[in-house]
Amino acid sequence: MDKERFNWILKAIDFDKLTDWEEGFLQDCDYRIKRRELTDKEEEIVERIFRERQ
Repeated sequence: MDKERFNWILKAIDFDKLTDWEEGFLQDCDYRIKRRELTDKEEEIVERIFRERQ
C-alpha cells in the first residue's frame, strides 16, 4: 500500500465508528508506513477496517 492510499483511507474513515483497537492499530500503521515497514497482512487489515467502517 502506498502512503497516498493510506492517507486517503485515514481521511475517509469516520473515527467515531472505530473500536479502540482499530483506532490504535491505524495510528500504529501510520507510524509504520512512514518508515515503509507495513506488512502485507497489516495492509489487508487496514483495507478491511476501511470497508467495514465507511
